[in-house]
Amino acid sequence: MRRRRWSVRPGRRLDPQLSASGIVCVAAAIAAGGVEMLGVRIPVVDSPVRQLLLAGLGLALVAASVFVTTRDIAAEEMTMATDRVPLPPSTPRPKLTPRFTGRVGLLTEAHESLTEQRRLALAGLGGVGKTQLALAYVENYRSEYPVVWWLRAENRLTLDDDFLGLAGAHGLPVDPASPQPQQIDVIRHWLEERDNWLLVFDNAEAEDLVDDYLPQRRSGHVLVTTRNQHWRNAAVIIVPPWKRSESIAFLAPPASQRNDADALAAFLGDLPLALDQASSYMQETSTSIRDYLDLLRSRTADVLALGSLSNYPRTVASTWLTAVATIRKELPIAQELLNLCAFLSPEGIPHTMLRSWSPEHPRRLRPLHDDRIVYNQAVSILSRYSLLQASPDGLTVHRLVQTLARQSLTAADRRRCAGIAAIYAEHALPLDVTAADNWPVSDTVVPHALAAARHAAEHNVALRQVVSLYARVGEYLRIQGQYAQALGVLGAATDILRRPHDFTTPDLPEILTRTGMALRASGRLPEAFAALEEAIQLGQANLGQDHPRLAVTLNAAGTVLRGLGSLGKARDYHLRALTILERALGGDHPACATTLNNLGNVERQAGDADGAVRAHERAVDIRRAHFGVSHPDVATSLNNLSNAYADAGNFAAARRCAEQAVEIDTETLGTRHPALAADLINHGVILHELGRSEEASQVLEQSLGIYEKAFGAAHPDVAVILNDLAAVRQALGEPEQANDLLARAASILDTGTDTDPNLAAVLHNLSRACAAAGDSAGAQDALRRSQVIRAEPAVTDPPAGAGVIDASWLLRLDKDVATAEFDLE
Repeated sequence: MRRRRWSVRPGRRLDPQLSASGIVCVAAAIAAGGVEMLGVRIPVVDSPVRQLLLAGLGLALVAASVFVTTRDIAAEEMTMATDRVPLPPSTPRPKLTPRFTGRVGLLTEAHESLTEQRRLALAGLGGVGKTQLALAYVENYRSEYPVVWWLRAENRLTLDDDFLGLAGAHGLPVDPASPQPQQIDVIRHWLEERDNWLLVFDNAEAEDLVDDYLPQRRSGHVLVTTRNQHWRNAAVIIVPPWKRSESIAFLAPPASQRNDADALAAFLGDLPLALDQASSYMQETSTSIRDYLDLLRSRTADVLALGSLSNYPRTVASTWLTAVATIRKELPIAQELLNLCAFLSPEGIPHTMLRSWSPEHPRRLRPLHDDRIVYNQAVSILSRYSLLQASPDGLTVHRLVQTLARQSLTAADRRRCAGIAAIYAEHALPLDVTAADNWPVSDTVVPHALAAARHAAEHNVALRQVVSLYARVGEYLRIQGQYAQALGVLGAATDILRRPHDFTTPDLPEILTRTGMALRASGRLPEAFAALEEAIQLGQANLGQDHPRLAVTLNAAGTVLRGLGSLGKARDYHLRALTILERALGGDHPACATTLNNLGNVERQAGDADGAVRAHERAVDIRRAHFGVSHPDVATSLNNLSNAYADAGNFAAARRCAEQAVEIDTETLGTRHPALAADLINHGVILHELGRSEEASQVLEQSLGIYEKAFGAAHPDVAVILNDLAAVRQALGEPEQANDLLARAASILDTGTDTDPNLAAVLHNLSRACAAAGDSAGAQDALRRSQVIRAEPAVTDPPAGAGVIDASWLLRLDKDVATAEFDLE
């Protein structure tokens, strides 16, 4: 069957009145007049000339009827059959909206499903367009069904009336005086003997109810629209909201309002009914898209109750409220679960999070934890009404359902539910978000933690949980290299803590320390030091001069000072931190090893290789004594000791330590762990310095693969690997690849601040690579930017030995640079 896309543009089609008149004239000419047909009478014509003129007039009218311009009869933007046939008689059904758009793929899928399985349920949220899709299916495939019958299936009463109407429309031998079940049986038997019929059960919720009207033999096609996503004896298509492009096309905004239309579609979650309602309201009130969106944001539930719809009897708000009222009667705790989900992120809410329990959780939700059957029943009923979608891993709730759920609550209940969501999120988010083993869980929970924290902060409830969530999420985002997002989250926590509050932890010094670490990681060293200095001052005032938690901030500040080149001051900060920890916890505590690693890195940068070796050797001894010889923390110290040995020129010892670190992390963490990647970077650099560049290239490639998989291709530590890999490739005689790798590394690190020392190293190396390639302008530009970062005197020419990446400009990953162990007591 050929199909084409029908549009609303004017087209050409036969004009029936003109063509009829023309045919009468031609017939009269042939019969010499005396003709009366199609409502036109022609008298007798007794002249051949008049006969010819009459025939000519008739032919002209027929030709004119073909070329008259008319409006195309199919205004819907959808695929329609060209062999359009009248729809067979049926009960009254809703009208297909003139602006029905998209859904071509779903129509095809529906046709294929019905062809294969004969029964199909179009399931989805109220207002997602299930009825319109069914109407479009009927319109599109009408030629395949001599019998099409539309049934209002909300309840048995309307269903009986509509189903019995089949008998009268098709002359079935049904005795109106006989019992109604007998009449229904006659119709079912009649359907059973035929195949080419289509029954549409609109708004059916119970499969058993539909089954009562179907013949036992699977004949004909049955199409159901329903919110219930679970049908045993029918194929199910979950009808999604529109694509964004379809939403915007429906709104048909002028070019100047396209961005507003996109924002409106996003707010409404691309829900067709809501968009239709919005369009209707804007037309009725001459409201612009932007003004409507502003009104919608401030009074969502009220606005979604407005706007008349000719093709749908209820508004979005009334559709949703009806479903919720039913659920509240059937299983009240299901509504509590929906309210909880309304204050989380809409997608991928983990079952484990919703079924969790702690003493802080409200008792009214405890059945969700204690009884798996109760939880499953709650999910099932919410899914049956398409208020959420369930998967083996979690739940997804439409954004508009969330908004309506929140706004339907009283102010007191909104505060209560926002606080509950924050409690659930804090319980679900791992305490140690820096541990790679916790990243899969953290990655799943973080969106919900942010949503819950935002809602709770807006309602000024559960602020301790809010700050705790912001602190951990900020730390997680920093580890993942998402520095701007981390700083935004930590800034929100800081704003709360600068106001009066009634909890002691997390406190402002902790958040400022985490902020300083994120600023340091993003290369904003002066700002980082300012935040850390404030944290130190507040910590001393609140905790005293010798509290172990103060040592965490001193350590972080020392690493920033090292980056700023203030090595003497950095050494002082680390030594003070070490002294505090030794007095409070003892000199063999693992926290002392962390500080010794940081101190050793300062000595390395200051050129005191022996002092660096001593610090790192002591760190290794402490961790071996505390954790044993095969522990990831021991590998961390061995990695740093390897760097110190390399700086001291003891490459044999350096390689030995690097290989031990790789062996430990491979054994304890696996071959895809980021800690192993850090070991491999330093191992690769040492191999390169030993002249074993082929091996170094393989090791660095392995490290690069681990980091890109763990963090993505734009993580700053990826730039470190690219820088070192470029040096190896250049040594292997591949200058073009080296240049490309350095350019990519620079693009990753270039945030526009020109403060990152790693960026300075990469640009320094890029200047050499550009010079080797004959690109003097590129070499000078890279060198100039490197000197700006390092505050060096300007030099107009590339440094001596241009084209050779100096080993002193290779980058290593120093572990324990800035850990935040705020649980020290």
